[in-house]
Amino acid sequence: MKKSLFAAGALSLIVAAVALVPRPAASAGAAAKAPRPHLPGKFVWFDLLTNDAKAAEAYYGGLFGWTFEVLKDHERPYKIIRDKGQPIGGVVDMTTRKEQLPESTWLGYVSVPDVDAAAAAFKEKGGAVLKAPFDVARLARAAVVTDPQHALLGLIHIAKGDPPDTPPASGRFLWIEHMAKDAPAAMAFYHDVLGYDAKPLDAGVAGVDFAYYALGRGGKNRAGLYATPWKDLNSNWLPYVLVADAAAAAEKAKALGGRVVLAPSPDTRDGSLAIVVDPTGAALALQKYPFEKSGK
Repeated sequence: MKKSLFAAGALSLIVAAVALVPRPAASAGAAAKAPRPHLPGKFVWFDLLTNDAKAAEAYYGGLFGWTFEVLKDHERPYKIIRDKGQPIGGVVDMTTRKEQLPESTWLGYVSVPDVDAAAAAFKEKGGAVLKAPFDVARLARAAVVTDPQHALLGLIHIAKGDPPDTPPASGRFLWIEHMAKDAPAAMAFYHDVLGYDAKPLDAGVAGVDFAYYALGRGGKNRAGLYATPWKDLNSNWLPYVLVADAAAAAEKAKALGGRVVLAPSPDTRDGSLAIVVDPTGAALALQKYPFEKSGK
């Protein structure tokens, strides 16, 4: 894929900076105007880079009830994804440039204290910088990078602070996992460049010797990491969306033209997880949470 593809995704961060940090009400007083804290290591925005925006919007609108708002006067076609009015991500329309994007993909952006330093660390440790650090007005600074195993990732520092940690809601992004070709190497890399500490975690998969790790920073788990069980699958980051019923959501995804690549199973998180691919090729996990059985 050409660098212009990643530039398109990165430029959409105008939306992230504006939408995720609402302006305080005029009557709220000086205290309300104080910046929100930054939460390094937290994934704060998700863009869908799609080669068929119309099909993608029909699919996700039907699956989650998401709505899509055109961002006017944007350099490239871009829409804000809203869930019940709340901005949660964006759609970068690559429809007229399908040769640059054979299959659609989700791009997650992680909060970092210093975008320039983080991007330099990615390059120094064997990754690549696909979109050099740049300013989005005075709202944010961002970059797009890949790790040494070629997994795509966005870096961002929002001037007014990150969206706070809140209880998850159905239809919202819940989690993200890194499926790595070489899990130990990936853990070491992300410790060095993003300050993540990895600790073993029960993946909820019965009868399988499945090494799963939580990536945390500041005492908070922010992502998961494990060795990909699919040998022909490149390393990647897989976002999760919270659903009330994974089996029902997977069936709905299929009815809307998606593919179910991992169907819910009693042996996998008590049937609470499905992985689906939208009609344009972007993968997403559907997770009911909490997934533990009562009495555990």
